[in-house]
Amino acid sequence: MKWYLTLFLLTSLSLCMAQTATVNGIVTDMSDAVIVGARLEITNLETGLRREAQTNEAGAFAFNLLPVGRYRISVTHSGFGQSERPEIKLDVDQVARIDFRLKPGTLTETVQVTAAAALLDSETSTVGQVISNKNIVELPLNGRNYLNLASLTAGTAPSVGGRTSAEGGFVAV
Repeated sequence: MKWYLTLFLLTSLSLCMAQTATVNGIVTDMSDAVIVGARLEITNLETGLRREAQTNEAGAFAFNLLPVGRYRISVTHSGFGQSERPEIKLDVDQVARIDFRLKPGTLTETVQVTAAAALLDSETSTVGQVISNKNIVELPLNGRNYLNLASLTAGTAPSVGGRTSAEGGFVAV
């Protein structure tokens, strides 16, 4: 009688251990180049069991000893869009080969501008500009004539036919 019980327990144990499946495959890009380090996640739709894996140097991955059932597999990698198989049914002792081909994803960039616009004096119609001593010394002015320097400011124009036109006169608008 004992040997029947032992045989029954061993048979039950072997059946319990054999009710698993395996999922493996390769992750590539659109040019069939393997993607190293892609992150995969497999989730059992009935129990919520979740496992994660990464692709190796050959772009391969494997999920071993998965309980039979329905699963969802998703793949992500930086620079690529996410790929997903929404439902895969795994049976006893099944080895499912599921390959993924990732498409280039959109890059997300944030540009932050911290410069402020020049303030306008909206109360008066005057236009003015201050030129510092350092700028005066560093500018390539011929003869250091202040009239030539004045023509560099906004709202001025060279004087044509005036008394100071020979010296570099200007007209302020």
